[in-house]
Amino acid sequence: MKEKIIPFYEPADLDVVDGLTFKPYQPVKHGEPVLTGDLPDEDGGVHLTGTVMLDPLSGKFRMWYSCTKPSTYARYAESDDGIQWEKPNVAEARWVDPTCRNAVMEGKCPVVIVDEEADDPMDRYRMFIWHGRMDLFRSKDGYVWERHPARWNPVWPLEAGEGLGEVPVPFWDPVRRDYIAMARIWTGPRPKGHERSWDPKHKEYAKPSSGSLRMVGRGSSPDGIFWTGPDIIYNCDNLDPLGSQPYKCAAWRYGDRHIGLIQIIHDIRHPDESLQNTLRLYLAWSTDGCYTWNRLHDRLHEFIPLGVDGSWDGGMISQSSRFTEVGDEWRCYYSGHKQRHVISDGDFNGISFATMPKGRLIGVTAD
Repeated sequence: MKEKIIPFYEPADLDVVDGLTFKPYQPVKHGEPVLTGDLPDEDGGVHLTGTVMLDPLSGKFRMWYSCTKPSTYARYAESDDGIQWEKPNVAEARWVDPTCRNAVMEGKCPVVIVDEEADDPMDRYRMFIWHGRMDLFRSKDGYVWERHPARWNPVWPLEAGEGLGEVPVPFWDPVRRDYIAMARIWTGPRPKGHERSWDPKHKEYAKPSSGSLRMVGRGSSPDGIFWTGPDIIYNCDNLDPLGSQPYKCAAWRYGDRHIGLIQIIHDIRHPDESLQNTLRLYLAWSTDGCYTWNRLHDRLHEFIPLGVDGSWDGGMISQSSRFTEVGDEWRCYYSGHKQRHVISDGDFNGISFATMPKGRLIGVTAD
């Protein structure tokens, strides 16, 4: 009988912890961005609020990412090694301005899921994309997309569940046979842009919002069309420093549980000025189907740390794609931002990755 290998996350996962030391693994950064906003119409700004995968159908590394300048478009890039990326001219696929050579669709947060066994070739690739609500598109090749013919599309409107906030990140769970999505939920009225404006002179919000708070909600669907939820399932707790809120969560199945990377925003109430208005990435996991999430007791242990102040990833780190498995290695692709939250106009950013041995999330050593 094969021995069952269970990933170690925290001492609570083991029956005996005396004499053991647990140390979270921190991936090694590749360094400079592997993809930047180098096209004339990208104006220097690209964001990995999308998907990176080693496509089982094409054999290529493929990336669907977001760019907000001059307009918010989902864009496409591909690579043979995941390091040197090309932005092909997908003119026939475009729904948008023909001057944007690699834009495939209007919208942001393009989450792409591959179904290798789809009966209909047009269902091989599914894209859940954010247009102020979650819409579903489909494609046979990942280049040319059509709106899914489902009667209810958008498949997840703002009025659903607890009140869908923004940027849901769906994934397919092959064990539960369900699509599951983590989404940002606003409790209370969402503040408008001018109400969140930052006054750098006085280091405070010019017009503080009225009680709005970010949380994480969970939704699920057997077919990607009819969704239940979202139901609020995660919020920062008393182990998090003052001024911490969950901003986004990417999740996927690994073994007998789910891994999650939760992005936390630390606002101006944080006692450490060096953390104020930063977005940082933290490891999380769930053993009950993404209803209950746990994080390391050391809440300041970043999974991928910010770069030094002033560097291309020194202000914010964002990630919404699962690990990409390359041999015995995991790659975690992420986007970095030079400036901090709410003061990031003119921000230079790019997309890079960090690597770690497959499955090496928490190290355990004996005294």
